Amino acid sequence: MPKRLEQARVRWFLSIDIAHVPEELRAAGQRTFRAITLDSEAIEFSEGFTDLHTEVYRRTLVGQGFGLQDSHAAIQIVHTIRQAAPLGVQSHSHPFLLV
Repeated sequence: MPKRLEQARVRWFLSIDIAHVPEELRAAGQRTFRAITLDSEAIEFSEGFTDLHTEVYRRTLVGQGFGLQDSHAAIQIVHTIRQAAPLGVQSHSHPFLLV
C-alpha cells in the first residue's frame, strides 16, 4: 500500500534507468527527472537541483543549515522505506510500473 502520511498519500518511484526520463526531456539532453503531483497538478522541478544543493551546503558551512530535529521525520521515512519488504507491482503501484 502507498505510504500514508498525516496529510498525504505518497507513491514513490526512484530509478536510475534513463528510459524513465520522459522522451522529450531526453531529446533535449536532460538526464534527470523530478516531479510531484499535488492536488492532481503535476509539478516538474528537475531544473535547478544542483544549485539547490549548493545553496544548502553553503548555508550549512556558515551555521545556517538544518539540524537533526529538522531532518528527523525525513530520516525516519527513509529508514521505514529501506526496511520494508518489496510487494511487487500491484494495482495501486506507481503508474510508471503499470505499463
